[in-house]
Amino acid sequence: MALAGVTVCVASAKYAGLGPRQDAAAAVEAAGGTATFVCTADVDYVMAVPDDVAKDSKKIRKATALSVPVVSEDWLAAAVAAGALVDWSPHSLKETGATASGPAAATLATAGPGRLAAAASATASTVLEDCCLFLHAPRGESFADDKAALSAAAEALGAEVVKRFSAARVSHVVLPDGVEPPPKFQSVTSAFVVTEAWLAAAVTGGKRADEADFEATGVAAQSRGARQKRKRQPSPPAAPASAALPTSIAGLCLCLTGRFSTVRNKLEKQIAATGASVVTSVSSSVDYLVTANPGSNTVKEQTALSLGVPVVPASWLEGLLAGKPVAAAAATAMVPVPPPKRAKPLTAAATAGGSGDDDQDDGPSCGLPLSVQAVVEMICDLNSTTSRVMSMDYDANKLPLGKLKKSHVRKGRAKLKEIEDELNGPGRRHVLTDLSSNFYTLVPHVFGMRRPPVIDSIDMLKTKIQLMDALSDIQATTKSLKSVATSSGLHPITARYNMLQTTMAPVAPGSDVDTMIRMYAKNTHAPTHKRYSLEVLDILEVERAGASARYAPHGALANRTLLWHGTRMSNMVGILRQAPVTGYMFGKGIYGTDMVSKAAQYCWATKTADVGLLVLAEFALGTSYKARAAEPLDGPPPGTHSTHGEGKTRTNPKHVFKMSNGVRVPLGKPVPARLDTDSSLLYDEFVVYDESQVIIRYLVKVRFSFK
Repeated sequence: MALAGVTVCVASAKYAGLGPRQDAAAAVEAAGGTATFVCTADVDYVMAVPDDVAKDSKKIRKATALSVPVVSEDWLAAAVAAGALVDWSPHSLKETGATASGPAAATLATAGPGRLAAAASATASTVLEDCCLFLHAPRGESFADDKAALSAAAEALGAEVVKRFSAARVSHVVLPDGVEPPPKFQSVTSAFVVTEAWLAAAVTGGKRADEADFEATGVAAQSRGARQKRKRQPSPPAAPASAALPTSIAGLCLCLTGRFSTVRNKLEKQIAATGASVVTSVSSSVDYLVTANPGSNTVKEQTALSLGVPVVPASWLEGLLAGKPVAAAAATAMVPVPPPKRAKPLTAAATAGGSGDDDQDDGPSCGLPLSVQAVVEMICDLNSTTSRVMSMDYDANKLPLGKLKKSHVRKGRAKLKEIEDELNGPGRRHVLTDLSSNFYTLVPHVFGMRRPPVIDSIDMLKTKIQLMDALSDIQATTKSLKSVATSSGLHPITARYNMLQTTMAPVAPGSDVDTMIRMYAKNTHAPTHKRYSLEVLDILEVERAGASARYAPHGALANRTLLWHGTRMSNMVGILRQAPVTGYMFGKGIYGTDMVSKAAQYCWATKTADVGLLVLAEFALGTSYKARAAEPLDGPPPGTHSTHGEGKTRTNPKHVFKMSNGVRVPLGKPVPARLDTDSSLLYDEFVVYDESQVIIRYLVKVRFSFK
């Protein structure tokens, strides 16, 4: 085969001779090569068109940084005609300095960022292996070299480059030469603040340069000990039970649980101002779990102690923030359980997506990939949902969530049904007042000095229904977690993973599936959903136990489509163990959408709980009944298999990607639907009424950036 063992990045959307990108990729693979749509260090050639080079597209810049030859489609034709790899230089679209046999390490024709990255690739890849870099150019300033190329150079030397600054993670803040750091970096003690010349020195010198020689101007003078060269480990070793707690939280990573005396949003801002960071779930990278109820044996506390994360009382944190540190002896006494020995730092292989296994002797290890562990922790962590229901005025003191029963939820729902009937009927004020009072007795609320509001509108009723949905999720999840709390011989995360009865595996970054899903998420953010943007963090391929057998009878239906489905984090246990959650606009069914932002609305994300999970499921739609307004259907009308709610805006039908198994992926950008009659829907919705017509394929972990 002409391209055996060769990886080609298909960089253009369309080629003059080969046609669309998918056809070009097929031609590469027909010649024995491996086609990809992402330019990485594993790529041997980038196949583009002259217009890509003229526009200096992102893939072309990446190819330059990685010293990958950029060739025209004629190169592929020549290789196929010769039956072997040919000299690429006659077909070159951009001089990169590689040889005819593939990319070389060094001789770029031009100076600049590409040269730096190429030189870095020739340097030992362990020079900066213990460093985590944050590249920051203040507004109005820029790096001498291209930022993407600087990142590539740093990564070639073994460093990790992150897009967001975290005091608990970043070891070096890299600024443009001659630029005074922004105020937030002028007194930072958790990381070095250096200029880009430091990185260039590491490239040319082949070793880590002394940060003191490249310190950015304007950084406050500090002792070497305050900014010592630190290894990137999940966190410092836990203090023994007899040791005093620290008197400063600067640089620490904290996880909070319980109801604090200070409003959570305000508390997190105070913590961030000290240089510490706050996360929503317990993991091995957390330094302390701060709890308002020490010794309550919650799921978070059990997880923390199993990972060796010290559990400390809220009084310690609140005292530090108020400038009144708790006495060392008292602080020590308030640690409820002596923390076990801290797990060993994860290996580089595990960090790259391998398992989190270690050789510790004091407890079972978890062999799951880190990205899977993180998702399992998110799914089984009820803290974010607890905060949500408390923000909806639920009184957890009168009815603790751990004691919540199905009967409480059932009676609460029944009372809301009576309120709904009254709202849809006479709407008598005195009746609504009595029914609301009865509801608040069944489902305790805390209103402080406020008068309990009468549930006298559909909007208020919907809010209370959401509360009951969340309480139902919590009750079911708590019951499931109790069944694994005493599992012997298993790591807690492994036990919870088994409880979900779902296999999960990370999708390889840069793979075709990864590229396709990221494009689907990027292109289908609806134009009216401007309150937030979405960033894809991780993608897991999943399969629920028994799902394939249930779905098999529908596999022959036409119009099988990959659609987004969003839900509350607390409902994920139920989704993975049973089925996606139902909706009601077109009757009780399972709803999917081709607009990622529409599904994301159902994740209940907030500025403080900004990470959610989206489901990508394959829907066997078959023949769809078309609707343009809400219809309470009991099922698909005769002769159809699903309902298609047609919106005023749809994904571009010209850009539908077809997977190898025939499943459609509508990843085109939003365009007007041009319907012959008006629709009350903004965007398309798809509904099936049989759970077996849906099979979950992927979980997509996303971060919400609120504007």
